[in-house]
Amino acid sequence: MVVPGSELSQLIVPCRPIIQGWSLRPAGGQKTWGTIWLHLSAAGLPPGSKPEMAVAAVPLVIPVTSLFGLSGAEARLVGVMAILVGLALNIDLLVRRT
Repeated sequence: MVVPGSELSQLIVPCRPIIQGWSLRPAGGQKTWGTIWLHLSAAGLPPGSKPEMAVAAVPLVIPVTSLFGLSGAEARLVGVMAILVGLALNIDLLVRRT
């Protein structure tokens, strides 16, 4: 699943970078494939008229990584448990400071 799932548009300003962000949640497997379509649109046209010209279609292959084969929720749970174990092992140092 890709969020946002529809099109994103941004005004091109000279000498300024364009930054677009997505959140990707793969269904499974080791790689996810997709395509980024870049369109050139005219600004300042009346509503309803939206002429576009396709400039590029960039194919993407995104490798999917996981922590020891765990899902995101499982990896977060392991992280929280590690924090709690670390606090439990060091509680005497925290109590002595006060």
